[in-house]
Amino acid sequence: MIFPIGLVLFAIAALNYPVMGSAPAPRQTTEGTRQAVVSLREAGWDGREPAVVVDIARQRLLLFEKGAVSHAWQVSTSKYGVGYVPGSYKTPVGLHRIWRKAGAAAKLGQPLKNGEPTDAPVAEEGQKKKVFISTRALMLDGLEKDNQTSKSRGIWIHGTTAEEKIGQPASIGCVRMRNVDVIQLFDFVREGTLVYITDRR
Repeated sequence: MIFPIGLVLFAIAALNYPVMGSAPAPRQTTEGTRQAVVSLREAGWDGREPAVVVDIARQRLLLFEKGAVSHAWQVSTSKYGVGYVPGSYKTPVGLHRIWRKAGAAAKLGQPLKNGEPTDAPVAEEGQKKKVFISTRALMLDGLEKDNQTSKSRGIWIHGTTAEEKIGQPASIGCVRMRNVDVIQLFDFVREGTLVYITDRR
């Protein structure tokens, strides 16, 4: 039997870098996510381009297309809570934009170093255990006075080798997604896409 080359490559990648399935989340908006949309519109978002809302309270990421939620995935934000100070390992809230998309050539679950595929991965900053950034990375730039440190701190939305912790606060600042999910998100957004991170319920 002859198998499609894409299926073969996917199987090889899965063997080398074990990954879990998708982690869908409820699409219903809350007061916090509705306020995030208001903030996006105040920043100039007109609903025609995709936008992202990270809902820390419910550990999920919402993708808005044509002004409505089109996709929702579980995520993992910082186990230390929210904040902006370098070295705090906290997730910053507020308005951001994606300034760089990285890892397009990575295999499913493959670790990234500086956003590029690698076979010699490095752990996330501050991690004692081997937790790697993997598959894709969406690098964030803070657009507000308080969160302007996000870019220099290396706050990203990215895949992770700690997929079993998705759905609970477990990162050291970044927004982690399951690898299959971050590929989907990566393909929906572009550099310059607005991202609003909220901890309001």
